[in-house]
Amino acid sequence: MDRKSIPDTALRVINVGLDSSVGKAVIRAIADAREMAQETQTATMSALNLPTADEVNRLFGRLRSVSQRLEEVEDTLERIERKIDDLARSEKHT
Repeated sequence: MDRKSIPDTALRVINVGLDSSVGKAVIRAIADAREMAQETQTATMSALNLPTADEVNRLFGRLRSVSQRLEEVEDTLERIERKIDDLARSEKHT
């Protein structure tokens, strides 16, 4: 067997293994274990009163939204302040 055919042979063996009932059972078991680990992680984070990554991301999005709104309010207040200053100056000249 030459060196170039080794990867091809390995891929064929892997594909046959994955297509078999044992391979499919292993994949199911891995997926179930992953789901169980995620549920355990979420329960642990909750028990420790720590936020999950999803909760942190949602909070970050809300903070970004509040920050944008605050900038809009600041811009509006600056415009109002300029108008008041302009009115005050125009009244001094009259």
